[in-house]
Amino acid sequence: MLYKVTVHPSGHQFDVEKGESILEAAMRHNIDLPYGCRGGACGSCAGYLVEGEVYYDEEPMALDDEMKANNQALFCI
Repeated sequence: MLYKVTVHPSGHQFDVEKGESILEAAMRHNIDLPYGCRGGACGSCAGYLVEGEVYYDEEPMALDDEMKANNQALFCI
């Protein structure tokens, strides 16, 4: 299953495969997104969700209630 991601404001679009993080897919498509730890602990990869949802195997440490309320997600995991 593929998921479509659009990065704003650049308009870059790419597909994310099931089991792949948004960051991994972006890197595979040579699209630079910010990141630090790649494990959900630092929050450097946080971004806003305009539409859709992000699913995690485990709730990331760096994603707090305020971020969730503001439609933010961590794209590295």
